[in-house]
Amino acid sequence: MKPNQKTRNNNWSKNIKTYTADKAILAWNPNSNQVKIGPLLDSWSKDWTEPYLMTGLGAYEAIRRMSFEERTLYVMAEFKRLVVDYKVSPAALHKEMCKLEEYQRQTENWL
Repeated sequence: MKPNQKTRNNNWSKNIKTYTADKAILAWNPNSNQVKIGPLLDSWSKDWTEPYLMTGLGAYEAIRRMSFEERTLYVMAEFKRLVVDYKVSPAALHKEMCKLEEYQRQTENWL
């Protein structure tokens, strides 16, 4: 490690299920702190997104076709869009976005 290089303690995330954006759904309610990231839906599981008005990420085929790098940029733009346009709580959104590998990669050096 280089001198003065900041490190991030990721011990808190060891017990948290992580996803890639192409294999996860982001669900939210506008003007609230109600946001969740969870698995893609399949034909035999209960629809966990039912309490939410909006969905994104892996819910759309175009996202599932993107490369990891493209998804990383998309995830960061989506964060801004949800906070600015949909008035989702930044703190609640950040907590959920930390479950995404793309978000973790982009924010790993933030302190």
